[in-house]
Amino acid sequence: MNKELPIVLHNLAVGYSKKGVHLSQVHQQSDKANQGVHLSQVHQQSNEANQGVHLSQVHQQSNKANQGVHLSQVHQQSNKANQGVQLSQVHQQSNEAQRLVQLRQLHPLDVRCVASDLNATACPGTLTCLIGHNGTGKSTLLRTIAHLQPALDGSVFIGPDDITMLRPSRLSRMISIVLTSRPDARNMTVEELVALGRAPYTGFWGRLSSDDRLIVRQSIESVGIAPMAERRVCSLSDGEMQKVMIAKSLAQQTPVILLDEPTAFLDFPGKIDLMLLLQRLAHEERKTILLSTHDLETALQTADRLWLLADGALHDGTPHELADLGFIDDYIGRKNVKFDRETLSIQII
Repeated sequence: MNKELPIVLHNLAVGYSKKGVHLSQVHQQSDKANQGVHLSQVHQQSNEANQGVHLSQVHQQSNKANQGVHLSQVHQQSNKANQGVQLSQVHQQSNEAQRLVQLRQLHPLDVRCVASDLNATACPGTLTCLIGHNGTGKSTLLRTIAHLQPALDGSVFIGPDDITMLRPSRLSRMISIVLTSRPDARNMTVEELVALGRAPYTGFWGRLSSDDRLIVRQSIESVGIAPMAERRVCSLSDGEMQKVMIAKSLAQQTPVILLDEPTAFLDFPGKIDLMLLLQRLAHEERKTILLSTHDLETALQTADRLWLLADGALHDGTPHELADLGFIDDYIGRKNVKFDRETLSIQII
């Protein structure tokens, strides 16, 4: 899918469990979707379950082998006292890949809202950086946009589509996500890992066509890692690994790419190189790229737009716009730090 699509937040509210089970911790693992198949979320609610009817087991098995999804077990429990539905476990298995999704859908009383009434747009052809202090909800917001956890209120649109109305198979062709953690693919080569980005298009058996292989090679070349295509993933540095995962996202051919703290473990030159790479991909390939970062100065110098999450509100604008409105000074909040609104530079005094 080469269509240009924006991300639009409309009156969005996000949060997490006060019991310590973060709604953002939806784990998806598969030997294939580790790989970039984006299984977003499972929503199942029934009027009968809300009335206390206990659904103990539902077993669904697909007869369509070419879809590659073997849904082995869905367990739903309704707790009338909690007046809600807890979806405790969803197991999805395929003959080629095993996926484990743990989704806890908690009663609203058990959820803390960290930000609400969020309205912002990330446009195609732009690099947008999401910044905010620890605990403000940056990762929670990214996971909500990626449909890895439910929104508490409001909507997320990818182009004209509300993400809650999209099937996982379609969403995997619209959004790719790069997380900080390394995938468990140590014995794979770089080219093999990048090729897994084609998973949404290759069907059950995952066989690559000549066109698929061409896309993989072009993705590798686009991020400048062609010389390491045959290297084992276990030999890569953190910076090299981030480039490989970005190449996999390019191979997935999604118009939207989300990255959670991509510069977290990189040295200063590595951070600059990665941010300039993302900036180039956004501008040249018209991708909508949204990333979270704590690196304010690099974001100010490379981002087309900033989403500043502070005090439960989201401020959307260019770096100069937010600087002129005083939001950057408020975010820094230190008397011994001087921020120059003209050059967008930061100096310790």
